[in-house]
Amino acid sequence: MCGTVSGCGGAFMPLSKGLEPTRAGMPKPAKTALIGAAAYHLFVNTKLTDGVIDAPQKGQVLVASFFISVSLVDLLMPLLLKKVEAKKKAD
Repeated sequence: MCGTVSGCGGAFMPLSKGLEPTRAGMPKPAKTALIGAAAYHLFVNTKLTDGVIDAPQKGQVLVASFFISVSLVDLLMPLLLKKVEAKKKAD
């Protein structure tokens, strides 16, 4: 829960806003945090890590890699889409 809540930052501040920010759907940072927190929990606390040395640290690296990958896709996708649209217009 803490990982998910921390992913949405100040979306619910001030607290008088209630759940209004989620009316149009869950914000992408909150979705990413939910996936990361759930994946870490499942990785560390299930039989997936039986025999894995330093499993919590490796789980942290995997989740950090996931967050970086999502950020890069968010950053680069608009540029890629612009190039594809420009190529379609040129053809």
